[in-house]
Amino acid sequence: MNRIVYIAMAAVLSSLLPSGCGGDTPAISLDGRTVALSEIIFEHDRLNGAGQWERASAEQRRAFVDTYARKELLLREARELFGDELRPADEAAYQRYRHRRAARLYTEGLQAGVAPSAAEIDSVIELMKHQRRVTDISCKDEADAREIQRRVQAGEDFLAIGRELADRRPGMVMITERGWTSRPLVPPRIGDLIFGIGGLGQVTEPFYHPSFDWLMIRLEELRGALVDWDTVEKARFVTELKQRAAFDGHSRRVEAKYAFQLVEEHLAPVERAFLVRRDPVASGQAEVPEGEKPASTPPLQRFSAEELELPLVRWSGGTWTIGDYVRSLELADPPFWPTTETGAKIGDQVLSRMMNWAWVQEALASDVVKTPQFLAETRRERERLLMDRFYEERLKQFGEGITDEQMISFWNEHRRDYYKPERVVYDFIRFPPGRRNLADRGYEMLEQGGSWSHVGAQMQAADRRVLYAQEIGPTSGPPYPELTAVALEHDVLDDGSPRLLRPIEIDGDWVLLRILARARLEAVDFDMAEPFVRRDLERFAMEESLVGLLEQLAGKYNLKVAYDRLGARG
Repeated sequence: MNRIVYIAMAAVLSSLLPSGCGGDTPAISLDGRTVALSEIIFEHDRLNGAGQWERASAEQRRAFVDTYARKELLLREARELFGDELRPADEAAYQRYRHRRAARLYTEGLQAGVAPSAAEIDSVIELMKHQRRVTDISCKDEADAREIQRRVQAGEDFLAIGRELADRRPGMVMITERGWTSRPLVPPRIGDLIFGIGGLGQVTEPFYHPSFDWLMIRLEELRGALVDWDTVEKARFVTELKQRAAFDGHSRRVEAKYAFQLVEEHLAPVERAFLVRRDPVASGQAEVPEGEKPASTPPLQRFSAEELELPLVRWSGGTWTIGDYVRSLELADPPFWPTTETGAKIGDQVLSRMMNWAWVQEALASDVVKTPQFLAETRRERERLLMDRFYEERLKQFGEGITDEQMISFWNEHRRDYYKPERVVYDFIRFPPGRRNLADRGYEMLEQGGSWSHVGAQMQAADRRVLYAQEIGPTSGPPYPELTAVALEHDVLDDGSPRLLRPIEIDGDWVLLRILARARLEAVDFDMAEPFVRRDLERFAMEESLVGLLEQLAGKYNLKVAYDRLGARG
């Protein structure tokens, strides 16, 4: 028997609602639980691909059911020991997962069922044949936009004025030199302006847009374009545009419904508390205060009782105090404070967190949380966390009795497994589900030479839920392990300069990654590896013990497996 196969399966297997073939025929039974064959078939095909149960041999089916039964035994024992209650940290992790899945399924539901008519497809494709290239300047303050307007009317160069103001007022005035674009690819109101400019070199009057503040646009060039797509490609393209429009429209409604307003005069305690805290986005060299785990729980102890009661965000349904906000970070994604920048940046992060919270509230109030998919996925996650606890608790029993000779022998056989892993340094801009269009826009701006911080700020201005950071690492995992895993698949360019990746979907979000540096596999000596060698020997001993334990549990919980009901290869 594979020593850890039942542990691996325990981390991913769980009971789903009956589906597929097999009806409700009981296949596994033990005290307190019966597993239908349809449930096992569903799980088998979820892990191995649709229809694979029908193609599996009798031996393969039996092996899978045996593994499933072992998982059920271990889970039953875990519940006997711990009940269904999770540890506080695990409960917070479970709620984070639950919120994230609800928000993603809710977002997918908003975009489902969008089907453009033939006339809509023809109209959009016709518009795609006409392209324009423009430069725009966005200003936080209307006064700056009006100054640009006056100076352009006086004969000064639009781009030169923008560069001067951007240098003088960084973050308040930003220039974007856009590539070629067609009207369907830009927000409707901006598209009306871009394609309404009469002649080359003309500049629009300042206008306000909620995503870009005060904006002025100059037409640089225009041209015709060939749209050489077949019927399926055209339909797919227009469907995606309609889905984005549906998402954007709902996003504006959510923002208007909650009407978040930051109480800026109360940001100072938040800035002070988080900037002195070890930040996983920074180099990670700062000392961690005694009794505080890095990047784990919100640092409530850094605030006075009076500060925790100060209002930080007002919204249509009430007020969040500083205490409310900081406590909420345990359920945020990512579950730690992701910036060490200025107070203004922290203010943006507060509003980003509130928008994510608003979307979760909308999702939790919808029918998404009643669907079989959501119920199954959240049940699976809860069981995984319960099994993790069982595994950890049992592991503690096997630390004694391991000798130095055993560790050295194991080290000699497996030393390359303990070398320092490859590490990567990268930047990221992460967009929420449904914002592929915004991710594409950010990629285009970076390709045209826009600075990372400038583009990140513009993307966050367009959608407050966007997160961006610079120089993560060197790391092989935390603080963003799912992003790091993708970053490790790439290297810098051959000349050593950063490599910018096109938008990638990672765990439902759209992400821009820029690879800044790579560190290769690095040898270590036994002194450095000793704690990890001991850990692995403990696990080995624990896994050996599970062989006997499973035999005991099979009798304890009256396990029965109906092998005769598994059927033959279909």
